[in-house]
Amino acid sequence: DLPVYLDAVGRLKAAGIHVVTHIIIGLPGEWVSIKDGIVHIDGVPLDESAYLQGSRTGDMVEQYVSAGSYFVLGDNRMNSTDSRSETVGLVQKKDLQGKVIQQW
Repeated sequence: DLPVYLDAVGRLKAAGIHVVTHIIIGLPGEWVSIKDGIVHIDGVPLDESAYLQGSRTGDMVEQYVSAGSYFVLGDNRMNSTDSRSETVGLVQKKDLQGKVIQQW
């Protein structure tokens, strides 16, 4: 079983954008890809059914998450500026500000 990193959600400040909440998907040392709208960690599909209702996205080639970095995605995948974007990219540990304790 792959862990779901929902409990490890942080706040992101990057590229001059306002503070937003994203889900940490990939941890340091992991490979993240998106195939047919499904996120894969180290080649294994990630079950996001606990927090993602139908919001899928296009494919993304495999990306390595380097030491001290995290791969984050928003829950509104079609309209989210997150680690897939060149303006955000991988998020450094120092930029993680907190965690979400309740989801509506």
